[in-house]
Amino acid sequence: MSDPNKCILKVKFVSEQTDDRLYFEYILQISIIIPVLNEEDSLGQQLDWLYSWGEKAEIILADGGSTDGSSQVVAAFKEARWLDCPQRGRAFQMNHAARLAKGDVLFFLHADTRPPAQTLSYIRQSLADSEVFAGSFRIRFDHPHWFYRFCASLSKLNYSFSTYGDQGLFVRKKDFMEIGGFQEIPFLEDVEIQYRLRKRGRFQKLPYDMYTSVRRFEAKGKYRQATLNLLLLLAYLLGFSPKRLKKWYPDS
Repeated sequence: MSDPNKCILKVKFVSEQTDDRLYFEYILQISIIIPVLNEEDSLGQQLDWLYSWGEKAEIILADGGSTDGSSQVVAAFKEARWLDCPQRGRAFQMNHAARLAKGDVLFFLHADTRPPAQTLSYIRQSLADSEVFAGSFRIRFDHPHWFYRFCASLSKLNYSFSTYGDQGLFVRKKDFMEIGGFQEIPFLEDVEIQYRLRKRGRFQKLPYDMYTSVRRFEAKGKYRQATLNLLLLLAYLLGFSPKRLKKWYPDS
């Protein structure tokens, strides 16, 4: 059985004597991009987990001006790449990192979200299908309350309005650059980009869970925060500008 991590590329070699086809195997290289703003409490565990996979991937931390010890935490991981972005804003930070990334595939990941150990293999298997343009995962919250389980169940739905940045987003770099990357808006860039991605090809929701933090819900009150999230999404869909909506969703 062939290795699902490998893409078989066919190259045609032409000479005067013969017309041969050369087959070789190439493993898609993946760049993991993590936007950062005062994430010292999350980054150590996150990077420990990512490097424990034993599978090499470029990891880029795109910082928007942290004032805590985030950079010192990352400095302990010699292979991690720290970028001081010239402008704050998650969309801008991720675009800045994407332009500098060396991988064939970009995987955008939140600092407080833990992807499954086989993530890189899952992404390669998904993108081996040429009809898949981009994709993401489901989520599971790091809290057993029934309300969090209910909210997480909605992430199984493969729609723009039920897919957010904490579910991860993977896309080929060339395709990401062709559509212009994230729109550099202050809020809901993860929802906006999906309208453009889904117009270009199939968006696949993988049946594997990303574990994400409930810290914002617990800080603000889970029912209050969930209601606010829903109202903000509805307001965005009705045409309110992300700049106006952002004031109701400050950086945590």
